[in-house]
Amino acid sequence: MLGMLGVFCGITYLLSPHAAIHFLLTPYGKAVVRFILIGLGLFIMYERGSFYILLLKKD
Repeated sequence: MLGMLGVFCGITYLLSPHAAIHFLLTPYGKAVVRFILIGLGLFIMYERGSFYILLLKKD
């Protein structure tokens, strides 16, 4: 898991100085990151079965 994080950080570090990529990501970067993180969290919850557990929980 940490290896993939290192790969993504390295790719980001190498791509960030390029003017075209910087121009595209600067105005939308924060919004895009929010959606990616929310989607990732939902995907992890789905894969781990958290939604199933939440639906079965009876109060």
